[in-house]
Amino acid sequence: MTLSENFKKIILEIEREINTIEWADATIQSVLWSLEVNKEIKGDDKNWMVNDLRQNLNKKEKALATLNYLKQEKLQKEMKRLKMEGTPDEYLEVLEKTKKRAGVYNLWKQKKDKETLRDIKKNPHKIIKLKTDDVFERKNTQMYNKINYKDLNPKQQENYNFHKISAVLADYGFTTIKLYDDWKNADFIAQHKDQKIFLKVQLKSRFSIDKKYMNKDMYICFQVKDGVYLYPHDEAVQFVLNNSKVGETKSWKKEGIYNWPTLTKKYEDYLKSYKLKK
Repeated sequence: MTLSENFKKIILEIEREINTIEWADATIQSVLWSLEVNKEIKGDDKNWMVNDLRQNLNKKEKALATLNYLKQEKLQKEMKRLKMEGTPDEYLEVLEKTKKRAGVYNLWKQKKDKETLRDIKKNPHKIIKLKTDDVFERKNTQMYNKINYKDLNPKQQENYNFHKISAVLADYGFTTIKLYDDWKNADFIAQHKDQKIFLKVQLKSRFSIDKKYMNKDMYICFQVKDGVYLYPHDEAVQFVLNNSKVGETKSWKKEGIYNWPTLTKKYEDYLKSYKLKK
């Protein structure tokens, strides 16, 4: 079947909104992480981060609404016009599998990247070139100045947090590999030096459990001021359900998630054996 130009346009619009949602999610996680790990953040810095959090929550909500409209209205209507079988969600699920096989993360982002590359090739003067000698002659060049976390964009913050955690894991014999396609729900892979331990790890800003990670041999990792917690998700779920009333909460029953902004003594004691100190 030959897909119409309108159909292709709708798919790119859907991919654009998915990219917006993922970008907002990365920012939200990074801001929450910063607020929880850096307890000393106050005044204007804290206000800026709270405002950034609010803006991205609104951005995500708007993108989710647009995504739902694109799928249930525009895509469904175009599929019906083209006499395509199945639902929009079924088609998008097949598309996602096809993308993964082809090594494509997001079609809209891929298109934008290609447009940027073409623009650079046509307008090479847009690239700022720095001579190596000039860089090292300057005593106060930026490469020797520490960065301010809040000056980083969401993707840079995500990478910053990943490398901070990786530095701690390295002291315990782990090599980490960042994933960019959410492979099997993992944000990164951690492989121990003995070559026998190979962990799929999901990065979080706090102690969390989530039904979507169950039965997937997943580890959850989050950072605190004096180290990193790295715990087996399903084991934590069993401990929580057996030692609390979380299983009766609306959040767990309907949404399938539960998390703790701060650790209670009970959970701090439980996680003690899973803590990697800096």
